[in-house]
This record gives sequence, structure tokens and C-alpha cells, in this order.
Amino acid sequence: MTHLTLKNLSLWLALSFIFFYDASAQKDSQPDSLYFKKSMWIVKIAPTSLFTPETPTLQLGMEFMPAFTGRFSLAADYGIPTTVGKDENNKFDRLYDKSRAELRFYFTDFRREYESLFFLAFEGFHINYKYSTKNQSYVSSDGTSYGYEFARTTKTVEGFALKIGCVLRFKFPIWIELYGGPGVRYVNVVYSDFVNKGPDVFPALTSLFSDFDGSREGKFTKFHLALGAKISYRL
Repeated sequence: MTHLTLKNLSLWLALSFIFFYDASAQKDSQPDSLYFKKSMWIVKIAPTSLFTPETPTLQLGMEFMPAFTGRFSLAADYGIPTTVGKDENNKFDRLYDKSRAELRFYFTDFRREYESLFFLAFEGFHINYKYSTKNQSYVSSDGTSYGYEFARTTKTVEGFALKIGCVLRFKFPIWIELYGGPGVRYVNVVYSDFVNKGPDVFPALTSLFSDFDGSREGKFTKFHLALGAKISYRL
């Protein structure tokens, strides 16, 4: 099941309010020389999110551009888990979700009829990930290695990225969006609910690979690369 946080719910409620308020306010508006005069709502899906290692999602989103500007927009995405059961690393009882929000600036006026538009975006993201493991080992926050028969792991990831991208527009209202850019992610890993926790049999080996397989407990700052593609539909 999806782990819907209060933060995610508040974000989507705010976007829903803007949508209905904006739709009501535009009933009597008339077109002018601009390609688009009214505020725009753009529905998006990110097919690349389906191939994310370990935590693939069906990422759905919406972008809102007010009528008074053709250069700035707000967008939000929510990732729904697409896998259940065990993964290749024997993690089970997995629960995870992803949410993103961004402020976007277009270098050319989005309301005019251009075939392609380049943009700069500042993105913030939040990921919740919980899973269970059996007969494994880990490195605790104090640097000590332990083995266990069962444990529950909670991994929280928050961060931001500065992206540059391009929107390829066609005659019909389906567009292609490509983007990429660097960022930073803050990771917090917590182990709990142990069964038969004890000294690790191979502490040196556990410590060596803990940074690669996520078996090290604690808070970490890591490099993040935002890279992907989206398919958009203008409402």
C-alpha cells in the first residue's frame, strides 16, 4: 500500500484548490493573439520511473502555469509503487512512495507557438522506504557491526536538484519532456524491530560493503543526479 504522508496530502490538496479556483475564474475569458491565453494544466507521466532500481514507481504529476505568465510554472509528482513481494536483495514487506515539487522557468514564452522550449527548474523531493530483511548484518550508527535473524529498516531520502530540460511540442496536445541536472540528497537509515540481534560473524566484510548495499545505519549526504523523460498532455 502507498505510504501517503501529511506533507504529500497537503501538497495535492493545495494543487486541487488552485485547479478548481482557476477553472472558475476563467469562464468568461476570451482568446487574444497568444497561442494560449488561459492558465494551463498539464498532466504528466514519467515512464523512466518504472525502471528505477529497487523502488520503481508509476510517477504521475501535474504542472500549473498561471494566465499572467508564460515563463513560470509550478509542478508536483507522486510516485506509486509498482512492485510487491521480495526484490533481488531479499528485502520483503516493502512500502515506499516518492513525491516531488518544482518551480520552473521557461527561457521563452510558453504561451506562444514554439515547437521546443528550454527550461530551468529547481526540484525538491522526498522518498519514504521501509522494508524487512532476514539473516543479514548491518553497521550501526556507532560503527559496530551486528548480525540478526530479522530487522525492519526505515530509509528516508530528501533533497533537491537544479535541472535543465526541453519540452518538445507537437500539433496535438501530447508533448515530450527531457531533463537532467545535479543535486544533493540527504539520507537517513534507521534499523529497528530486531529478532536475535548479536555480534557480526564477519564485521570487516559487512563494513566494507555497507555503503554499497544500504546496510549502514546513520545520516548521509550524497550526490544526486536527476535524469529522465516525461510524456505530457495539456488539458
